[in-house]
Amino acid sequence: MIRDLDGEAAGRSERFPLVGRQRELERLLAAVRNPPAVVLVEGEPGIGKSRLVREASATLRAERYQVLTGFCHPLREPLPYGPVADALCRADLANAPAFPPSAGALAPLLPDLADRLPPPPSSADPTSRRFQLLQAVRSFLTALGPTVLVVEDLHWTDEATRDLLLLLARDLPPRLSLVLTHRADELPQGTAVLGAAYSRPPGTGGSVIQLNPLRKSEVQELAAAALGPHATPALGATLHRRSEGLPLVAEEDLITLAEHGSTHGCTEAVERLRVADVPRGLREAVTERLTGLSPAAASIAEAAAVLAVPAPEELLTALAGPDAEQGADALIELLRASVLREADQGTYTFRHALAQQVAYQHVPAPPDSGCTGARSRCSRPAIRSRWCRSRTTPSPSATWPAGWCGRRRPRTRRSPSATAARPRRCCTSCSTGPNWRARRVPGRPWHWPGSPPPASTSEPMPGCCADSSTTVGCRRRRAARSGSASASVC
Repeated sequence: MIRDLDGEAAGRSERFPLVGRQRELERLLAAVRNPPAVVLVEGEPGIGKSRLVREASATLRAERYQVLTGFCHPLREPLPYGPVADALCRADLANAPAFPPSAGALAPLLPDLADRLPPPPSSADPTSRRFQLLQAVRSFLTALGPTVLVVEDLHWTDEATRDLLLLLARDLPPRLSLVLTHRADELPQGTAVLGAAYSRPPGTGGSVIQLNPLRKSEVQELAAAALGPHATPALGATLHRRSEGLPLVAEEDLITLAEHGSTHGCTEAVERLRVADVPRGLREAVTERLTGLSPAAASIAEAAAVLAVPAPEELLTALAGPDAEQGADALIELLRASVLREADQGTYTFRHALAQQVAYQHVPAPPDSGCTGARSRCSRPAIRSRWCRSRTTPSPSATWPAGWCGRRRPRTRRSPSATAARPRRCCTSCSTGPNWRARRVPGRPWHWPGSPPPASTSEPMPGCCADSSTTVGCRRRRAARSGSASASVC
C-alpha cells in the first residue's frame, strides 16, 4: 500500500513536497532578492519554519547567493555570538576579495578562517570590543557579495547575539538580507524578537511571515504524494484530525505508515494511526514546555490532561489544589506558554489533542492505586464530588463542560420546577449512559449522579436509595434472587 519514500532518506521532510506554503515562499524570496531586507518567520513548533527557509535557501543558492545559516540551541547558558559564528564559518571565501582591517576582530571567533582574515586589533575595553565585533561582521558580510544570513530559533539565543543582530538589522550592508525564525510564544516575557522594538529603517525591505496550520485539502495533498492512489479521503481526514494541520505530525505519521509496508487497506491504516504513539518531534517539544512550568501551572496542566475536555478555571483550580489567586496566575502562565488555549464559554483545554496525550503520560499514577495520584484525584467520581461541593447553589442556566454528559454539546441543568416531579436516581448507573445529568431537589444543593451527597446533607435524597454506592442493576439482581416484588429500586 505504502510506496517507498527513498529508503534511508524517508524520514527527511524534504522527501515530502512543500504543500500549503507557496505564497509564503514567494514572499520570502521576493524580500531577500531585493536587499537590504529583514524577514521574520513566525510559527509554533512543527509548523514548518525551517522547511520553508531550506526551500528558499536551495533556490537562492541556485541563483548564486551565499546563504549562511546559524542555529540557536536551548542551552542553559547559550554561547555568546554562537549562532553568528556558526553561520559565518560556513562562508565560501574562494572568490572573496581581501577583507578590510576591521574584519580582523572576527579571528578569535572564526579560528578556521583566521589565516584569511587580517590580524585582530589590540585588546580594548568590553564596550570597544563589542563595537569592533559589529564592524567586523558588517565588513565580512559586505565583502562576500550577495548574501543571506539566516538565524534559526532566535527565541533561544543569548542577549549578546540578540543585541548584535539588532544593531546589524538597523544598518544592513547593501547586499545583505537577514532571515530570522522564531516562536513568538517562547520569547522571554515582555521581550521583542530582537530584544527591543524594531522598525525597518528607510531603504530596508522585508516581511513578517506568519505560518498557519495546513488545511484539510493540503494534508490530503501531502498524503497523496507519499501514498499515491492509496491516500483515500478518509485517511486524509484522519491525518488532518490527528495532526491538526501541523506538517511535522502529518509527515511523521506518513513515515510510520511507510515503515509498516505490510499494511493493507485504508481501514487498517486509519486504525494504525488511531493507536500510534505521539510523533517524537512533537512529544519532545511538548515535554520541553511542561518541564519549564511552575509547580502550580504543572498541577493545572495535569488536571487538564486527565479531564481531556474543555474545563472552566474554577474546576481546574479545584482539582489542581492551588488557591484562586495562584490558580489564575498559573493559568495565565499556561496560556502564555501555549500549553493551553481558551475554548468557548470560558473554558480551557490543550492546544492540540496530541499535546494532551503527552501531558497525560507525565501524570504520576501508581499501577495499583485506587485512591492516590493525580489521575485518581481527577477521576470522574472525584471530579463530580469536588464540583458539587464547590458549586452548591449554581445558576439554573449553568452548563457542565462539554463531553462530560456523553454528548458533544453541553447539557443544561433543568430548573427545580422542571425536575421536582421527575424521579431522581443517585446510583452509580445514573452516570453510565448518555442521558445522565445533574439533579436537584428543591431546597437542597445540586447533586451529580454517582457522587456522594454534599457535606451539608446527611440524609438520603428523596426518591433515592439510602446506599448510593449500590447500583440499579445490583438492586434488581438482589430482588430477583430473593423473589421480593416489593424491593425498592431507584
